[in-house]
Amino acid sequence: MTEAKAPAVVVDTTEFQPDLLLAKSSWLQTRLWALKGQLQLWVPEVVIREAVRHYRSQLDQHLTKLDDADDALSKLSFGGDAHPGIREHRDKVAALQTGYEQWLRDRLGRVGAKILPLPQVSHDEILSRALREEKPFRIKGDGPKKGSDGYRDMLIWASVAEYSAAHLGASDTLILVTDNHTDFCDVKDTATVAAVLRADLGNDAPAVQRLARLIDLAGLLPVQPQDAAEIRLQDDLAAEGKVRAGLTEAIQQECEALAGREIADSYRDERFGTGLDFDELRLPLEEPRLRWLEADLASVRATVYGTDPDYEPPLILTRVTVAAEADIEGYIHVSDYDEASDFSVSLVNDHMYEAEGSRLVVLHFNARIDPDGSVGFLDLEKAAPAA
Repeated sequence: MTEAKAPAVVVDTTEFQPDLLLAKSSWLQTRLWALKGQLQLWVPEVVIREAVRHYRSQLDQHLTKLDDADDALSKLSFGGDAHPGIREHRDKVAALQTGYEQWLRDRLGRVGAKILPLPQVSHDEILSRALREEKPFRIKGDGPKKGSDGYRDMLIWASVAEYSAAHLGASDTLILVTDNHTDFCDVKDTATVAAVLRADLGNDAPAVQRLARLIDLAGLLPVQPQDAAEIRLQDDLAAEGKVRAGLTEAIQQECEALAGREIADSYRDERFGTGLDFDELRLPLEEPRLRWLEADLASVRATVYGTDPDYEPPLILTRVTVAAEADIEGYIHVSDYDEASDFSVSLVNDHMYEAEGSRLVVLHFNARIDPDGSVGFLDLEKAAPAA
């Protein structure tokens, strides 16, 4: 029996767009796993080009804001040029736009990522699938402009299918990381790709999973702390040294900063939002919002999962958990209210209550520890129910 390879992880544009510099914890973690050979990182060529387009667009938007500000200042200026640096900003933006694509390819290449080439699928096949409205094609818009959408998604999937056929077998696993479940998944099963797409993988096809976000890989891949830097950090954490003190201070500050943030409601609506991930709490609320968080700092626990390969001395990457009480507010429809609920309510109108209550939770963070022992960043991954 052929031994299974490390899972192949295909990353869609939806994971590049919010973090075009691959700097947040989910990308740091993914790149580390790729470097250690715990996963095969695959990025279709189409995704690279879409990321470049998003990067250039964001730079253009920021430059436009600077131009508008410069124009407004010049109208109020009586002592010369109101903003002499605007030309330098334009030059810098032009240089960034020119250099980003190669920078991105190099950054992925340093951890062994495979850029999947454009597919060999024929235009005839693409057209036929579009006319049949097969996944990932769908009808978009209304009226005279109504038409088929999904061309780039089709190229992405065809790249994956062709490369998978040559490099994966039935004992392997293919993981597609995309928030675009509408185009890639069947309505009743968003844990894998649509059946019509899986058929493209052939008879000796790998198992296929779909994840919404890179951070969800944490539940699938093992934690393997090994090197000396990791062991030294664990010793510091156990001895309640500088690192633990820094973590507890950072957690307290982060909890204060999170107050007032919206809570993502993908439990009720699979269109993942930008709010805090409290989905595992199964909140019975509409428009939930976090009022405050009070962390039990004595409960802080940290597990090292690796070092960032781009730095020397190494930056340490850890998962951090802490117990906390979360006070949450939102709305409940009158018809949905359960009198046994632990949320207190006040009537807003004949149809809606305003609700407020607390939950005991475990906060899961990803953190980076710099060589001097300070906390480089602390990102909240999710809040889970306390045991």
